[in-house]
Amino acid sequence: MQRPGNGTGAFGSVLSLSRAGPDMDIIVHLGAHRSATTTLQRYLARNAPALRGAGVESWTPPLTRDGRFAGLIQKPSKSTPLLDDLARRSVNRVRLELDRLERRATRQLIVSEENIIGAILSNLRAGRLYPDLTERLVRFVPAVGGRTTRLAIGLRSYDSYWASALAYAIGRGFPAPDADVLHQLATQPRSWRAIVAEIAELCPDTQIIVWPFEALAGEPSRQVELLTGGICLASGTAWQAGRHNVGPDAAALNTILEARGEGGPAYPPAEAGRHWMPFDPAQRARMRARYIEDLDWLASGAGHQIRFFGTEQDTADQRRVRHTRMLDRASEVSGFAASARAWTPLNGGQGIGNERRMV
Repeated sequence: MQRPGNGTGAFGSVLSLSRAGPDMDIIVHLGAHRSATTTLQRYLARNAPALRGAGVESWTPPLTRDGRFAGLIQKPSKSTPLLDDLARRSVNRVRLELDRLERRATRQLIVSEENIIGAILSNLRAGRLYPDLTERLVRFVPAVGGRTTRLAIGLRSYDSYWASALAYAIGRGFPAPDADVLHQLATQPRSWRAIVAEIAELCPDTQIIVWPFEALAGEPSRQVELLTGGICLASGTAWQAGRHNVGPDAAALNTILEARGEGGPAYPPAEAGRHWMPFDPAQRARMRARYIEDLDWLASGAGHQIRFFGTEQDTADQRRVRHTRMLDRASEVSGFAASARAWTPLNGGQGIGNERRMV
């Protein structure tokens, strides 16, 4: 496989022209979706002045989706000569911005954009996690230059990830899944372990930062510390507590489906504020066990370039117990059962800290 830094074809050769200066590192936060990415992005935006004072700039969706990355964040199979030309123009804009940041003595740039690796609805259409990740990264990563020193991704237990993704989709007009779809998602072959290994293979000289949603969902300051390698903001930093971009809860989904004529006995009342969990206990147990295997692999070493948050030097059995307890604390099960109906395809202050909590 050709490395992203070398580009691929005529388009890739243009991408390779864009590079950050020798004194600025670029950290790319890849998501994943439904792993509190919006919380982190709002934290970065609200604290931009303080971070800028520490030499850290951030690009979050208000910037990344304003045309700056036009033609770069897309499904590769939909590339056209017109989109390739648009992407070349985007590369030039990015290069100018990187040069501007370097002149301002910016030491680090955090790019947080979860759509780089795919989209929720694409995952649901394919019935698996980020099927186009490799092709998307090959297209995007060279655009931010040759100084990408860290790539970061947050993971989430398969049962709650897919439940959140489905709730997001239903809230945007898609029907509840039937038993076949739930079975497909519960058994889909793509693992977080495979995705992290794929990223590492594509970018062998780049550090990969990984953390579990269940541990850090509400702690964006800790995430920033991991991303930057130690920079943390003083206590009392501007921050809007709470959950952001949350999918509909079980009660809200009931209301949505009933309003569309899809409710009824299959959707019993659910307490407001409780998560919807469409998977049955056996499916959840298998999905959680698989996720714990992923976390155990990460915690046991994974690879020299992969840094995983929140592990100590304990045994495999101790790690599994700790990860299970973490999931139990984070779990909120509620819901209505999904009805057996046909599935419609989806279309539609600072201080310098340290990394003592990473191994």
